[in-house]
Amino acid sequence: MPGLPTVTTGAGGTHSLGSSMTITCHVVGNYTNLFWEHQYNGIISNISTSGSPKYSGGTITTPSLTIYNFAVSDIGNYRCSARNNLGTAHSPTMAFVDIPKCKSLSTLVVISTKPFNV
Repeated sequence: MPGLPTVTTGAGGTHSLGSSMTITCHVVGNYTNLFWEHQYNGIISNISTSGSPKYSGGTITTPSLTIYNFAVSDIGNYRCSARNNLGTAHSPTMAFVDIPKCKSLSTLVVISTKPFNV
C-alpha cells in the first residue's frame, strides 16, 4: 500500500556572499507537490521559486534548490518537503547554510583602516 514519500535534504555549508549554491533534495515515492522552507531565528518561511530571480528548482521535475546571489538574509536552515494525497513528508534533517566567518578581528581592522586618496 502506498504511503508518504521519503524526503532527504542534502548538506548545506558555507558560501561566499554573491555566490550561487544548490541544496539537493531526493524524494522516493509518489508525490504531487514539492516545496522548500527556510528557517532563521525560529521563523519558517515558504520559498517561492516560480518566476524568481533569487531561486530556481524546488519543483517535481527539479527538486533541488539553487540560491543565486547568496546574501546574509539567506543564512539559516533549509528543508525540502513533498506532498501526496495522504499528507506531507518533511526531510528529517535541515541543511544549514552560512557565510564564512572572519579569521580574526585584525583582518577587519586592516581592511577598515586602509588609507585612501581624497
